[in-house]
Amino acid sequence: MQLINTVKRELTKLIFKLEEIGVDLTSMLSDAVFTGNIGLNNKIALLTYLKSDESTIREKVAGISNTFWDAKIELPQYKNCTLFYNYIMDHKHKKMCGEIYKGIQTITKNSNPEYLDSTNPKISQLWCPLFYLFPGYNFKRNNINLSDKLKEKKTKIMKKKYFIEKLSIHEKTFLTKNNVDIKSKILEIETGQDLYKNSICNFFTYKKKKYNCNVAGVSGHAILHFTLGLMLDINWKYIFMGQLFEMVPVHHNIEEIYFALHDIQYFLKKPIKLFNKHEDMINFINKFITTI
Repeated sequence: MQLINTVKRELTKLIFKLEEIGVDLTSMLSDAVFTGNIGLNNKIALLTYLKSDESTIREKVAGISNTFWDAKIELPQYKNCTLFYNYIMDHKHKKMCGEIYKGIQTITKNSNPEYLDSTNPKISQLWCPLFYLFPGYNFKRNNINLSDKLKEKKTKIMKKKYFIEKLSIHEKTFLTKNNVDIKSKILEIETGQDLYKNSICNFFTYKKKKYNCNVAGVSGHAILHFTLGLMLDINWKYIFMGQLFEMVPVHHNIEEIYFALHDIQYFLKKPIKLFNKHEDMINFINKFITTI
């Protein structure tokens, strides 16, 4: 419980920092029926709740995600992306911002990317250049045919037992309003596993079971959170734990969150281990948790 509360506090810091740089926090709210979303009714009260320690990690992570991705229409939040891009340009002396700044120089072949039009959607999205600078994610993106998967019938496999924290009153109200039976053991909510299935990642073996990268190979969602957190001076360890609590096992498996961290550390020239066995990686993460 202490770890959960610590992660909550760090995510709350991130939310306040988003507000400080000019993000309209109403963009944290969404009525897309997705884990952690709490709707749009009574926005002031909901934002006060998200900025408090009462809201769950799930709700905080979802709210932060909503600032850069509109799940309702499945498009980036371009206005906020412009803010993030401009923040990087203004803070290129900082470690993470400086690395992204140099990456944007290489991508655009422009020595002064601060003079580019950051309101251009193609430019603003370079605040986190997922498609260009992160090799694991790029490999995933180019080897999974999403269009084929999207044609397949989706299943609803959101089991309540997966939740680290119980549904909040706001989640219950929102889900009930959207005809989701919150009394059921399985909630009718879209999950990452409804959209992706990766067959090209090498499997781990653990107790004679195969642990495939069963969602997407590398979590782009986690890379976005790592990037935003590091830009705004939030310790990546808490971002990592927040992603584990929110994403595993329904949106990503634990390997895919770790692989996202591997991409980030590779990008920052601070490589971390890759493991051939599932249990070795779990042991590493367990030791890592004790250092928080």
